[in-house]
Amino acid sequence: MVLVRTIHVFIKLVPVILALRKDRILWIAQEGKGIDEKRFRRNAQRILNTCISLGPVFIKFGQWLSSRADILPQPYLEELSKLQDSVPAAPFDKVRPIIEKDIGKIEEKFDDLDQNSLSGASLGQVHRATKNGQQVIVKIKRPGIEKQVEKDLKVLMKIIPFAMKFVDPNLRFSIIPIMKQFADSIHEEMDYTKELDNLKKIKKNMKPYNNASFRILSTSCLYPFVKNFNDLEARSGVLRRPSLSGSSPMRTSNSLIKSSMFYLSFDNKLKKASKSFPQQ
Repeated sequence: MVLVRTIHVFIKLVPVILALRKDRILWIAQEGKGIDEKRFRRNAQRILNTCISLGPVFIKFGQWLSSRADILPQPYLEELSKLQDSVPAAPFDKVRPIIEKDIGKIEEKFDDLDQNSLSGASLGQVHRATKNGQQVIVKIKRPGIEKQVEKDLKVLMKIIPFAMKFVDPNLRFSIIPIMKQFADSIHEEMDYTKELDNLKKIKKNMKPYNNASFRILSTSCLYPFVKNFNDLEARSGVLRRPSLSGSSPMRTSNSLIKSSMFYLSFDNKLKKASKSFPQQ
């Protein structure tokens, strides 16, 4: 099966690899000046669409490539940065067994759990629920995602080193550790115990600011040995990925930023309370 998948992926990637090789040579030779930017962006969009068509691991790989200025020309970086980690959620009847295998019957663990997901991403999805009268967010891995990830990582490790050597022989020495770093990052993202530890760190870091007029994040009903499930107590029940671009009134510690994987939506009281955060 891995061989069949490898052949399928290789056929999909050949056209975009050929275009990237040509564009990268031109980009380096002309130092990014006087290039046909529309063509560059068109070729970058082909890579983006190919990543989407090949599934979760390749979506993650495309996102990861969008930060590699040592590999891709600038127009490619900008186009791949638009790659969204948003895909249709799996049906709830596929998700229910994952939850109940980890923590038991849903009816016994929750007052209520919404079968319609709030959002779906390449590796997991989230659902709104109520536990002991409190709104919580339940985050669950996609069914069968571990096997799919492992298979596609093997495919990537076979194809990408060969492809990068074709794009630029100078990359043949650096691409293997780069690929291992990517594999480590996706394994870490799939381990929800690490995310749970990060959330606990956020809660600990925010203790000095308990007198603030808003609640940033707290955790409840923690299951430290569960890798498929964790639930977060949310003020609004809406999860948003952190955005660190642009100006912000909030200045917080590096440890808080580094430890967070998700922020909950904030209201305008954040601006008023931000004055109590340490300035750096």
